[in-house]
Amino acid sequence: ACGADMSLPKNKKNKPIQQAIKTRHVECLKILLAKSSRSTSETKDFTPIMIAINNFQPDAVPILLEAGEDPSVFTPQNILIFFYFNKCALGLACFQQQVGVVQALCDKMSNIDLPFGYQDQGAVHWICSSHNPEIARIILSKGGVDVNRLDKEGRMGPYYMLDVGKEEENIEVLELLF
Repeated sequence: ACGADMSLPKNKKNKPIQQAIKTRHVECLKILLAKSSRSTSETKDFTPIMIAINNFQPDAVPILLEAGEDPSVFTPQNILIFFYFNKCALGLACFQQQVGVVQALCDKMSNIDLPFGYQDQGAVHWICSSHNPEIARIILSKGGVDVNRLDKEGRMGPYYMLDVGKEEENIEVLELLF
């Protein structure tokens, strides 16, 4: 080994972990994660797990979870993404209907929802944004979901199902929530 240092600014600038995820280089990703510091976030807007989800790279998610990436991290409001379900990996996976990723994240998370009384989009909003009964069942099975949570605009989760998705799936999700 020659001693390449992932923490050097010139190496971080090239975002090697992000590049390995985007280009599906699983073995490179494993090596980079093994040789990097515990905090592998290369951008303030996305965690490595969120990058994998956003780039439809579900195979990278278990590798990132095994390397110690925290699936419950919330990032600041991201202006690059149209919806703000994307402040965390679970919200993004729900919005993109990545059922396997939702399951993997939920398996690693002890608390699925935001703390009670916190007014922002939480698990109920993510469930409703998915329009997917299977995702709803996965998340609700963890317990602790505040189905009455309001977001910053005072909207309940079902608001995000209006005029979107297949009616029969939306009805099934609503029946699971109520």
